[in-house]
Amino acid sequence: MGETDADELVSSPDSQRPAVGIVARGEESDSIYRTILRATDRGFAVYLTGVDPDSEIDHLAGRLDATVVEPRTPAANGIELEATLFAAGQTGGHSGIVFQLEGCPRIDYERTLAAFDGDRFQVYAIPESGSGPGRRPHVVAAIPAYNAGETIGDVVREAAGYADTVLVVDDGSGDATAERAERAGALVVRHDRNRGYGGALETIFEVGRTLDADHLVTLDADGQHDPASIAKLVAAQESSGAEIVIGSRFAPESNTRMPFVRSFGLGAINLLTNASLGRFLPHTWVRDTQSGLRSYTRIAVESLATTADLGSGMGASTDIVYHAHREGFGFEEVGTTISYDVEHGSSQGTLSHGTDLVRNILGFLERTHPLLVLGLPGLLLTVLGTSSAIWSIEQLLAAQVSVISMVATAAFTFSGMTMVLLALFLHTINTHPYFRTTPDRGRSKRVQGRERRAETAPGGAVVVTDERP
Repeated sequence: MGETDADELVSSPDSQRPAVGIVARGEESDSIYRTILRATDRGFAVYLTGVDPDSEIDHLAGRLDATVVEPRTPAANGIELEATLFAAGQTGGHSGIVFQLEGCPRIDYERTLAAFDGDRFQVYAIPESGSGPGRRPHVVAAIPAYNAGETIGDVVREAAGYADTVLVVDDGSGDATAERAERAGALVVRHDRNRGYGGALETIFEVGRTLDADHLVTLDADGQHDPASIAKLVAAQESSGAEIVIGSRFAPESNTRMPFVRSFGLGAINLLTNASLGRFLPHTWVRDTQSGLRSYTRIAVESLATTADLGSGMGASTDIVYHAHREGFGFEEVGTTISYDVEHGSSQGTLSHGTDLVRNILGFLERTHPLLVLGLPGLLLTVLGTSSAIWSIEQLLAAQVSVISMVATAAFTFSGMTMVLLALFLHTINTHPYFRTTPDRGRSKRVQGRERRAETAPGGAVVVTDERP
C-alpha cells in the first residue's frame, strides 16, 4: 500500500478497538512484521510511520494489512511521529492507539488493553516477555508521596497497568495519602515523620530490594509523570542494559514545556553536575540529572539500598547520579513529557530547590576533590596573606601601617593555611587504603538496623510501617 496522509484515512471494521501504532526507528524488518501479524491476527488495525518509501516494509505493508502514514514533516522526531500515529487513530475512528516500543517486543495485549482505563486515548505497549527465557520481568512502580491525597489514588491505579507491584512511601503525610494509596491497591510504607525526598527514596530502594524487582521505576505522586512512561523506560532498559534509565526532559524526543526560570535553573544544575563528574564532552553528559522518573535494575537497587551516600533532601537525585558514576553504572535517557500545570504540584520554591542542589554539588566536590575546592582557594589566600604581610612590614618600617591591614593579613594567612591543611587531610582520607569505604563500611546503619512490622489492611493491601527512630 502506498503512503497516505492521516487526514485521508477512513474507518475500518476494527474502528471500535484501539489501533497499534509503530514508529520505524531502524529496527530489523522481522520484528516489525511480527508485530503487524500478531496485531492483525487479533483484529487490531495497524498504522506504520517513519518508513523509508523505498524500503521493503513500505512495499509489504499493504499485504500485511497495515497502513503506512506519511509524517506531516519530512524530518519528524519521535514525538512528532507518535503525534502522526495519534492523528491516524483518531481519524480512523478508533477508541485509542497503542504505541509499540522501540525494538518491537512482543505485546502483552491483555495488560495493555487494561491500561486504557478512564479517558486515556493513548498508551505504550506492555511487553509480554522479559529478560529471562519464558519469564516476564518483575516491575515495581515506586512513588514517594507527601500530602498527595488528592492525586495518589489515580497515579497508583494508572501505574498498576504497567507494573506488577505499586509501592507508595508515605513520608509522614498529614492527610489521607496512605489510606487512599491502600484503597487503590498499593503496597504502602509509612514514615512516622517526614524524612524528606531522599529519605523516601532510601526506603523505596530497601523495600524494592526485598521485593526482588527486576526493574524499579520511580515516579512522582502529583501526576506530573505519565505512568504510561513506565513501559517505555523498562523497554529501554531491557534493550540498552543500562543500570539507570532516566525519563529526560532534555532528550531529543521530549516535548516538555518548562517555565523559563525552571528551565534555566535546571540547565545550570545539569552543567554543574556533569562538570563535577568530569563529563565535559556532550556525548557523555547526563542531560537530566534531576528527573524523578527513573528505572533501576536489580543491581542498581541492591547498590542504592546498601549505601550511605544518599542525603535526605531533594539533592538525593544528584546523590544517586554521583553514586552511579562511582559504581560505573550506565545511563540511558528516554525523552518524556512532564506536565507542570497539575493542580497539586510540588510546593518547594525553585530558588530554594536550586540552592539546595548547588550546596549538594559543592559538598560532593569538597569530599571528592578537596585539593581543588579547598586547597586551591586556600593556597591563593595564603599567597594573598603572605603578600599582604610583606607589604605591612614595609609600611611598618615607614610607620604607616594600619590596624585593619594587620588584621586582614593575619585573617588571610590563617584562613588560607587552615584550608590547605584541611584539604590535605581530606585528600589523605580519600586516597589512603585504610580509609577507603568498603561495601560493609558504606552500608548505612539505618539499613542494617531497620526493623519493620507488616499488617494486613482493608482490601488485602499490605501496609509496612517504618519504625526507625
